[in-house]
Amino acid sequence: MIKCSQAVSVLLAAACALVTAAPAQADEACAEAVRAIMTETRQGQPAVKHVSRTIAGGAETLSLFWSTGFNEGLSASADGVPQSLFRDGSFFFTTDGGENWTLSRRYDDAEIEAIVDGMIWQAENADSFTCEEGAQFEGRVGNRYEVLYTQRSTQQPVRTVYWVDPVSAFVWRTENTFGEGEAAMQVIQDSEPAPDFELPDPGN
Repeated sequence: MIKCSQAVSVLLAAACALVTAAPAQADEACAEAVRAIMTETRQGQPAVKHVSRTIAGGAETLSLFWSTGFNEGLSASADGVPQSLFRDGSFFFTTDGGENWTLSRRYDDAEIEAIVDGMIWQAENADSFTCEEGAQFEGRVGNRYEVLYTQRSTQQPVRTVYWVDPVSAFVWRTENTFGEGEAAMQVIQDSEPAPDFELPDPGN
């Protein structure tokens, strides 16, 4: 079983192993690299800015999200106006662009643990792993990892493609397809480090 705190080191080790491993070993190294990404909680790492496009039913919406760790972050509209905040196990929303925050609900330890368990379950039961080194997307070169898994909460199939920097192991693009056929929904997330971002404090 992969532990979340092991994710970064496992990912780097597995990525390196892909270069020289025999076919069976390479397949396992590929699976471990992808599972490490799926269970990464980013604890103690710098903030990251995500720009997400959700495509469903012929419509497309754009949103922003700054992540500062596992289940900690700020969501905003496409023009950067804050909308919701998750911090210290609590979910808040705002109707005035972040001037004031209203507590929506608190999550207890059991609920947080269940979320982590779900991530691990999805990773352990995933299949159809594909890893490609030196892949290109819009002129950028990286490692392309693809996986098919079942979302635990909905039992819905999800196909995900991760674009990973081969040196830092930073995931700079994630392409998720939820469901199949005409009812499928796609969420594409482009990410970049945001070291100067600070999570709002709803108490101040």
